[in-house]
Amino acid sequence: MDIKYAYYNTSKGYRVLGGTAAQFLKADGSIDSKEYIDKYSEQNIEGDKWFRSAGGNQYLNHRLRIISDDGSNPGLVFYKSGVNVGTIQYNGVNYLFTNSDTNAFSNLVSAGYIKEGSNNNFLLLGGGGHVPITEFVTNRDLNTQLSFYHKRDSTGALYNASDTHTNKSWFDYNWAGTGRLGSVINFSGLNGNYSTELFGSYNNPHYIGIRTKQGDQNQWNEPNWLWHDKNFNPANYATVVDVSNKIPYTGATKNPDFNGKNLTNINRLVTNGSIKHNGLGLSLVNISGSGGYNSVLIKTGLTSGNMGTFTVKLYRYAHEYFEFNVNNYKYNNSNYATNITWKAGNSNAITRIEFLKDSNNNLYVNVVMYMAYPRLAVTDLMVYGWDDEPFDSINWGAEWDGDISGLINEGQALPANFLRDDYFTNSLNNYVKRSGDSMTGALNINSQGAIGKWKGADNNTNYLIWRNYLDTKDIAYIGADGNSASGGGIGDGFSINAPSGLLRLIGADGVLINGNTPWTDGNLNKDEFVASKIINGSYNANNLSTNSITYGYSVANAPTSASSHSFTILNLDTADQNFKMQIGFDGDTNEMFSRTKSAGNWNDWVEYATTAYVDSAYYKKFYGQVTNQADLVPNGLQLQLIGNTGNNFDGDLANKTFEGTFANFNGAGDSSKNIGFTLAGATSTNQGIYYKTWYSGTQTPFRKLWDSNDFNPENFATSSELNNKVNKSGDIMTGGLTVSTPDSNGSNNLGTLPSNLKLFLSNGSLYGTVFWTQGTGGGYIQQQRADGQQIAYPLNLQPYGGGLFYGNNEVATVNQFQNYYTQGQSLNLFVGLNGVQTIYDTKTFNSSPVIPTATLGSHAINLSQVTDNFVNTPSGYSYTISGQDLNNYRNTGFFRGISLTNAPEKNTGWWYITVEGHDSSWAKQTATSYGSLNIGNKTFQRVCINGNWSAWAQVWTSQDFNMGSIQQWNYIAQYGLQLNSDFAVNTGSGLLIADDYFGGESGMIDRNYERFVSAKQESFYKYGSRYGTFDGLNFNLDTSLFGMGRESNKGDKLTVEGSVKASKNFKSEEERPDTIFIPNGNVASLKDEIVNDESEYAIRLDPHEYEIDPSGYLDVDDRNRLIHIIGQQVKMVVNFKEIYPKQQIVIYNFDKSGGVMTVKIHGKNIYNISGGSFLRLYVTKSGRVIAERQMPCEFVW
Repeated sequence: MDIKYAYYNTSKGYRVLGGTAAQFLKADGSIDSKEYIDKYSEQNIEGDKWFRSAGGNQYLNHRLRIISDDGSNPGLVFYKSGVNVGTIQYNGVNYLFTNSDTNAFSNLVSAGYIKEGSNNNFLLLGGGGHVPITEFVTNRDLNTQLSFYHKRDSTGALYNASDTHTNKSWFDYNWAGTGRLGSVINFSGLNGNYSTELFGSYNNPHYIGIRTKQGDQNQWNEPNWLWHDKNFNPANYATVVDVSNKIPYTGATKNPDFNGKNLTNINRLVTNGSIKHNGLGLSLVNISGSGGYNSVLIKTGLTSGNMGTFTVKLYRYAHEYFEFNVNNYKYNNSNYATNITWKAGNSNAITRIEFLKDSNNNLYVNVVMYMAYPRLAVTDLMVYGWDDEPFDSINWGAEWDGDISGLINEGQALPANFLRDDYFTNSLNNYVKRSGDSMTGALNINSQGAIGKWKGADNNTNYLIWRNYLDTKDIAYIGADGNSASGGGIGDGFSINAPSGLLRLIGADGVLINGNTPWTDGNLNKDEFVASKIINGSYNANNLSTNSITYGYSVANAPTSASSHSFTILNLDTADQNFKMQIGFDGDTNEMFSRTKSAGNWNDWVEYATTAYVDSAYYKKFYGQVTNQADLVPNGLQLQLIGNTGNNFDGDLANKTFEGTFANFNGAGDSSKNIGFTLAGATSTNQGIYYKTWYSGTQTPFRKLWDSNDFNPENFATSSELNNKVNKSGDIMTGGLTVSTPDSNGSNNLGTLPSNLKLFLSNGSLYGTVFWTQGTGGGYIQQQRADGQQIAYPLNLQPYGGGLFYGNNEVATVNQFQNYYTQGQSLNLFVGLNGVQTIYDTKTFNSSPVIPTATLGSHAINLSQVTDNFVNTPSGYSYTISGQDLNNYRNTGFFRGISLTNAPEKNTGWWYITVEGHDSSWAKQTATSYGSLNIGNKTFQRVCINGNWSAWAQVWTSQDFNMGSIQQWNYIAQYGLQLNSDFAVNTGSGLLIADDYFGGESGMIDRNYERFVSAKQESFYKYGSRYGTFDGLNFNLDTSLFGMGRESNKGDKLTVEGSVKASKNFKSEEERPDTIFIPNGNVASLKDEIVNDESEYAIRLDPHEYEIDPSGYLDVDDRNRLIHIIGQQVKMVVNFKEIYPKQQIVIYNFDKSGGVMTVKIHGKNIYNISGGSFLRLYVTKSGRVIAERQMPCEFVW
């Protein structure tokens, strides 16, 4: 039987000590304080209730079902307290949204309405049907239609706002980070990721820019400024025709063109001027690398006496270019004042440049920096020397990671030591940077020398203008007008205009506006649109027989309210004139109506609600997802997908698993939250309504609205009902307490509660004191149990500060009589002269008493009777029975021995054996250990029952426990193992065994810190978590998954809030070194693009390399991101059977015969690579292929 509860049977039910009528008794004996839903009575449910669907979408798989059996419509009722009642009903065909009386319907407000089988190319009709949108839009409405797609943002103070203004026009104060101010138009296709922007400066019309966005990489390309007649004059430049037939000759006045030509076998070149070659100069050295390097060593051909400079041009991946001059004076086999003049690139990328020489006094320049796939050229040598042969190119060379161990260091230059043109740098202050700069004056854009003029009335208008040479007539202009349309402007906005001719927009693949194809005569048949007509008078709405738009006044069969107004009807016919639809517009009241014709009969006109009925402040659209209460808008609908709110929401919404809709209402405008409130409706979990209010910048935390799940008034007393009630603790009664029961007969028996007038004071568990009055007038105070067991308990009366009285006489206590003997005590303490008495204590006689011969069994005996009736021992010592079987000793006696069979614990040491015999079948043995071969003073006993010996049982003595142990047991019995009570009274640690102490938990808790030490709450085992949170270790019984610092999720064995640190790393199931953990919980292989170099346990890139075999043909289908293909055959072909996004492919053609290598994709030729060259391909995210211009290559090792 459980120590807390006992079983009993009663015809009146069960009562639990400390229980109330609002609680239930569970089968395990615990009290359930939760409320339950009654089947018939009305209740308020204020807790979240989940009705989980499972097994499919059929109606029997949904757990919340509403049914009607009497012909009524099943439905749901929604009541906004003090406002209105609404219902959602189902009539077997349609869902009905009605008011409280169900005699009218309510509006349905939503972010959108989607009809099954329809799309955005249709308009929904009032009767549930839909018609194509093309049936409503005419050429006159085209601009209105386009306005739906391209939006103008008139907001001020927009700086570099391109990322948030796709398909919009706006005024930008720092367009593209250039510092330019002006209007921008952005248009984009393909999901808005590939934008093109046109920009016109408002205060300098010469600055007209364009830029595009690389959607694959989500990066903007650099802006480009358009050339026009205000910034470019073709008369100052030669045309291609002018120079196409020119060749170099002696005395030529124009620079020769060596494009497509080679200068070969040039060992030495002497000139008294400069030689230019496309800005690069002649190359003394030209090398390339195919990997990563830390330096490049340049050997020069400068001889003694040379004084001059040469240019070093260096490129490295990815797309960085460096250019500088080395200036040197060589005298007496030493280099003097060697320095660097920096020309281009970021010089900080260079660690240092070293100047060295070899034993022949040749100058070496060692450039120290990291370079990947580099290119190097040494050009533009200018030398003044003692001889007329400045250099010999044979002596020049360069080597990646060149060995300098045998060279002599003559100095070095750091980037801070490089020479620069400070004058030129300072002069740039008067020029505009390509990005992030601002102009303080206007920019005039010239075309063929003609200066454009403002197209608007003032300087808020700016345009880019095209004119014929020396003509003042505008052919076309593009730009923005910041003011009105007066003075030739177009008003606020952006325009591309051809004022006196056709404006042609031509694209090889078509023209898109905001990602959509515009309607033109080529794709729009105006005959397919509704015709319109104006009737200057009345007409009959029933007589309109064609698809048309008709205007008139005093229209017959118009809506009653519009019968005398100007009225326009959109008439939509079908092939059958018995079925049609009309939409009417009241020109006088700005009201809209519609009606339909079915089976030849016109239905009544229905009026549409407009902003005249519903203010725009209260008809709000959907504003997207919100994850933080700071993102709540003043007015509108927002949602949050399921997740833990954490600290992003306050009050009752903090740290809750939440999914639902936020409805925001502000009574003082839309721009800020001044006076209003937010309703948060939890839909799928923690269901219920939460609210917060705001006023003048302050707001209340979220609070949950109690509903029938949280609160049932029937289970609570009203304040008036409690006025005459006494509190359970800390209250005072002003009158007497009368306790009465209807029982007629009482009982004094212990263990049974008297059934007369009684008051039972319980200790909260099983024991208590009963005060009762019998019907005869007698009264009793009695200690007893409440479960019916008849066990006597002492009743202690302990007055405080005074005596205990019976009537007017003080009651004496036992302590007051401790020096006196009672009559009974006197009889027990003294021996009488006569009569039979029993002496219980030891009495010592100085002289031996004379004892007569015993005649009764209780008489003492004399010496002569001892020999025959008592156990005899040799010389007063126990008999020795070593080696004997103790099972055979059943007669009374004292024995000792070693190696005894059937001794306790099969111990063969020394034992004292005492036998108390009843007869041959019943006896008792006591064994006590001693001697050197045993642990002394251990006592065992056993009994022989009907000839069979029981097992030995050890007798515990003070050597096994002491009074302290007994006190500890009493302490445990008095204080320990009491539910919901602190048992750590010495340390005060606050630990206790809890059952529903905080609410719903069972286990060990820490009351001081409100944490679970080891407890179960609902479906979780919690270790170290604070009550109401998951900040410790939590085990979900339903999913067998753990959460640490947070609730376990639905897929991971352990989910952790915060970081996890392991001193010896983490291991996967297979412990493979060629895998790596990735964030979704899986392991990714390192066998392909990235490998684990196990020698160093370092992760490195792993490019795949292919070499073309003698067949000259190679098929490739490889997902690796980096691929190298090397071919050394003749007439080679590489075919990529498949390519993959973000691949980088490098193809090398080392055909010594100079033959081309054909590159194919999916069997289609895309490129021919010349011999001794390589080609680099890059596959974009969208699958397009970019080819860099092929470059020469060679084997250098």
